[in-house]
Amino acid sequence: MKKNYIKIMGIVFATFLSSNLSFGQKDNNLIESANVLEFGPDNVLFIGDSKKGSIHAFSTDSVNNPNYQYGYNIKDLNGTIAKHLKVESNQFLVKDMAVHPATKEAYLAVEKNNGKSYMPYILVINQGGDISTLDLSKAEHSEVKIKNAPADEFMFWDQYESGDLTFTDIDFHKGKLYISGLSNTDFSSSLRIVNYPFDGNSQSLVNVEIYHANHNQNETRAPIRTLEIVSLSGEDYLLAAYTCTPLVTIPLSSLKDGAKVKGKTIAELGYGNTPIDLFQFAASDMEGNQYDVVFLSNKNQMAQVISLDAIEADNQKDGLSEFQNFQRGGTSAFDVPVVSALHVDEQDGYHLLTIRRNIDNGNLELVSVMKNLYFRLSDFQSEFEFPDYQYPDGSEFFQNVQNQMRQDEGFQPKK
Repeated sequence: MKKNYIKIMGIVFATFLSSNLSFGQKDNNLIESANVLEFGPDNVLFIGDSKKGSIHAFSTDSVNNPNYQYGYNIKDLNGTIAKHLKVESNQFLVKDMAVHPATKEAYLAVEKNNGKSYMPYILVINQGGDISTLDLSKAEHSEVKIKNAPADEFMFWDQYESGDLTFTDIDFHKGKLYISGLSNTDFSSSLRIVNYPFDGNSQSLVNVEIYHANHNQNETRAPIRTLEIVSLSGEDYLLAAYTCTPLVTIPLSSLKDGAKVKGKTIAELGYGNTPIDLFQFAASDMEGNQYDVVFLSNKNQMAQVISLDAIEADNQKDGLSEFQNFQRGGTSAFDVPVVSALHVDEQDGYHLLTIRRNIDNGNLELVSVMKNLYFRLSDFQSEFEFPDYQYPDGSEFFQNVQNQMRQDEGFQPKK
């Protein structure tokens, strides 16, 4: 009887272990990396998986977020993630961020160091600091494997595998995904266009050449780092920013499978810089008038706000074709103090959401920045914070704006 009991329990344990292992393998095999995140129609989350050479689409739930309308003020994102993943704060990388269109929760692509490799996770955080892991095994899933994926042929500066640049950005527009990155073709800077829902057949590969006015040469290898689809003079264009920082327009009508296209360089926005995120929204002036802009965040310089009207006007010109001597040229941009940012996305009608590095204490922070102002009042030790400071007569508007910022950043308004 005892032997039979042991045998039965052994079978039960083995079955349990097997089922859990297969579940884990199934879940982990869905994605091998998470380089780029982008939300699409019906709150679908697209994940660019450079290691697998695939674009994934996962359904997400539109849960109730009680903090929906508030700003983010998470000052120790390192600790929040490390505690959740049960690792030290130096054992994970934050690869990208996207804001859920309905819930305004932050979705983070995080890769945890397992010693010899990194395991990807999609973490979900709200304004209250609640954090969870998106269970990919329970989400509806579809996938498309891209053609002509690059191999890990070399390392950039002994740190970054070239294959990690298979996907650098994704934008969804009118039923198609526009995907930037590298390929294994002679023109390694490539754009891929894929229908969504994925049909398994329709996949275009376009090779892109640009004139880089601060390098004074035509370039075909450096990939687009970030992109956005915009409408200029009634026609859809791909607006692209490259390292060091040319801004380029490409008409979508030219993006045919197998084509070699040359983008128009309409601006040089600062040398020695890698752009991070590019997106458009409606900004407001002091009188409340709205106008369309694109926002470009950068690794090595201030972020920039660029009028879409200015881009449209310069797109009708010939574009830059001469060496700019490491100066800015072409379309003018307004510098804004969104700095030390790893990732930026539009949060809502009032906020941008940033993952940034606090240069005073080194912490990663997940914090909101108000649109049109583009800075946080609590970042500064200023005249206004002295206990005996009194706003002068006639500055009610200024006082109201600052009090709105104080409340948004988690502080009491000043009387």
